[in-house]
Formats: sequence, C-alpha cells, structure tokens
Amino acid sequence: MIASTIIKRQASSFASHSVKTNKAYLSYLTMGFTIPFLVSYYSTYSGAQDELKGRSNPRCKSSSNFDMTGSSDSITWDQIKHYIESGELYKLVRTPEVTAKYRQHKFDVESQGSTLVSYILQHRLRWDADQLQQLNSVTLASDSQKIAALFKDKSSLKILPNDFPYNFEPCVSHILVWSKIYIPLYKSNIDATTDDAVAIDSVNPKVKRLIESFLDGLLKPLGLTNYVWFINYPRLQSIKSVSHIHVLINSYDKNPIQRLLTDESLLITLPAQ
Repeated sequence: MIASTIIKRQASSFASHSVKTNKAYLSYLTMGFTIPFLVSYYSTYSGAQDELKGRSNPRCKSSSNFDMTGSSDSITWDQIKHYIESGELYKLVRTPEVTAKYRQHKFDVESQGSTLVSYILQHRLRWDADQLQQLNSVTLASDSQKIAALFKDKSSLKILPNDFPYNFEPCVSHILVWSKIYIPLYKSNIDATTDDAVAIDSVNPKVKRLIESFLDGLLKPLGLTNYVWFINYPRLQSIKSVSHIHVLINSYDKNPIQRLLTDESLLITLPAQ
C-alpha cells in the first residue's frame, strides 16, 4: 500500500499534564465499522519530552515495541501511525460494546424508514440533500470546478466529533471534517468495484495538497500539530454521498479540540484565488 508521510519537527515543547492509564472512551462521530486505508497524511512534531513537576508530556508516549496482533488493549498512537502507513486501517476498530451501540443506532434509524445518510444530513450536519445534489451535479459539475471551490467557504464545511468512538488510547481524538462539495481525491473511474491498490494509485496530488494545506491552517493555530488524516477509498466508504476527512489528533489537552468543535470562528478556510 502507498501512504504519503510528511515528518515535521518543532523545537518548542508543550505543557504537560498528568493522566491516568486506564481505558477511556472519547465521544466522536464516524460512520462504518472499519476505516480502510485510502490515502493518508500525518505530521509528527518532536516536542521536548521534559518532565515538569513530575508530570508527563501531554502527548502519547512513543513505544518502539508494540504488539500488532490485535489485543483488547487500547490502540496506541504508534499503532495508529503504523496502520495508516501500512494501509491497515481495518485494524482501527471499536470495542464490541461500542460496535453494538452503533449497530443499534443504525437499526433504529432504518426501522423508522430513514437512512444513516439522511440522519446525518438532517440531525448532525443540518444540510439539505437537494441543495447538495444541485451543488455537486449542476453548480460544480466537473472535478476541476469542485477542486477550485474546495475549502474556500465556511458554509460548505462542518467539523463534528465521533459519536461512536474507536478503541484509541485517551490521548487520541477523532474528528470528522465534512464537506458539502464532493472531494475528488480519486479519479472519477474509481468505484466500489475497484481494487484498493488501484484506488490508492489514482490519488489526485492537487487535491491531496489542498487537504494538507487546509488542515495545517486549521489545526496549527490551535497548537494541534501532531495528527494524521485519511479519506476512505470508494470500495469501503459507508457514507458515499457526503465527503468527509477523518482526522486523528494526538494530544491530552482536549481544550483546543473542544473549541474547534464549538466555535465556528476557528474554522479557517483557504484563501480564494
């Protein structure tokens, strides 16, 4: 599998926090039982790992020796990066308990004659399905038109947490960046029948750069510099009609993330050209 990796270094260190090592579940929104690899990006900053008053660094500690056999323990940051680089995103899973809750939610929605897509649009995103159809099929009919408009308008974007958390260690937060405009990361001939390796090779480098620039401008001002991102390839997208980027952030300090989720003024778009 092909992964795109950029490693950055940052001289400054972060203030540290004490944390308990017991399992903790974060409350974020995602769709699908697994998140297969499509394309990935991650930036790792090597802030100083100093000890202040006996406290540990606020980011997950690295471990050069981790078990890849799928134990019941929380998935570590090192494992997350490994799975993204190797294309093994199917290993980013929920616990059986959270999976059961997700399935029950899906059953409840469908038993009322609706779908997960309709539920998300109506109750989470509060976007009109007909308007999205008009936007992507008429107003911005071509991929080039979509690419030119991506991440330029706040009203076309929304950031949400994961309501059905994966089994990550407490330092990892999972948010989704939803876009009204379809993100054409893959060639238009790539569909649900396409082999994964072919889909990965079809990545549009211009779209990839746009995503990287957008996320860097969004997260860096909040001090959120240690993160990974990916978009599922078509074969395993559970929500196909509304584009969204999965962003995993490594930080024990949840305040900047909470601010990002609640303060729309922090949603920084790319400059219009």
